[in-house]
Amino acid sequence: MLVAAIGSGLFGVSSFAFAQVNAATTVVPTGGNTNAYIAPNGVPVVNINTANAAGLSHNKYTRYDVESVGLVLNNGNTSEIARQSQLAGQVMANVNLAAEARVILNEVVSTRRSTLAGFTEVLGGKADVIVANPNGITCSGCGFINTDRATLTTGMPGFNADGSLSHFTVTRGDILINGAGLNASAQQTLDLVTRSIRIDSQINTAADGSIGVTTGTNKWSYASRSVTGTATGEGAAPEYAIDSSALGGMYAGRIRLIATEAGVGVRMLGEAAATVDDFTLTSAGKIEIQSTISAARDNSIASSAASGT
Repeated sequence: MLVAAIGSGLFGVSSFAFAQVNAATTVVPTGGNTNAYIAPNGVPVVNINTANAAGLSHNKYTRYDVESVGLVLNNGNTSEIARQSQLAGQVMANVNLAAEARVILNEVVSTRRSTLAGFTEVLGGKADVIVANPNGITCSGCGFINTDRATLTTGMPGFNADGSLSHFTVTRGDILINGAGLNASAQQTLDLVTRSIRIDSQINTAADGSIGVTTGTNKWSYASRSVTGTATGEGAAPEYAIDSSALGGMYAGRIRLIATEAGVGVRMLGEAAATVDDFTLTSAGKIEIQSTISAARDNSIASSAASGT
């Protein structure tokens, strides 16, 4: 039986060998102890890399996609033989982990774009989830389970001396939200950090959660969720830093949009509603708004060359 074969890895038979034979074609790890397999119900499971002393599990991939069936990031250590996943059913412990990770970084190191079309579940202890792909990320029905903080970025990660995640340096890449949108309704914090973003569908967080969209060529601090420096862009500047179509929309407790690239504008044709706190938009280019922007507290919109505000 397949489950028994996985479980035997805990008692001497290599689960890594099993994982390689049944590797998920949508998720292809490279380097470290990260490995992937297909659960009996068809859902890919990633046994994440060993977490360092700072609680960071850094996983590298040549391909990282999530299909509509979803993906499980196995953060369950060997304190339990198996755990029940919402997406994949019974999943055996991840033998890579002595301690569960607090931050799971999924970094694409090839030239392939990521498409996220289903939910990503953290199995075991809750952990922040990050997908970092400088080639770009498309979210079309993506979402998250068992994490309070999710980040999609086209930046390259940087680290502190203790091994913790310091920042992302963004020089290129885009994020596209389309199709069934981005469902972060169970998350308190959602960050989209990229050179440019197009929003053709809805984005939402928990009712009291926070959406942060940061665009431009920047150094962005993971801890403070703020721009701490500039970076040199690769290739031509995009037409819009933030482009939200009439089909797009953002709904959260608080919303903060930042576009730092000089002369690159913001176009808001989709609604935005901050239901608990402020809506903030700052841009180094022109701003065009042809939609309803609402906030429970303050609306703050500032541009170096505003138009249509």
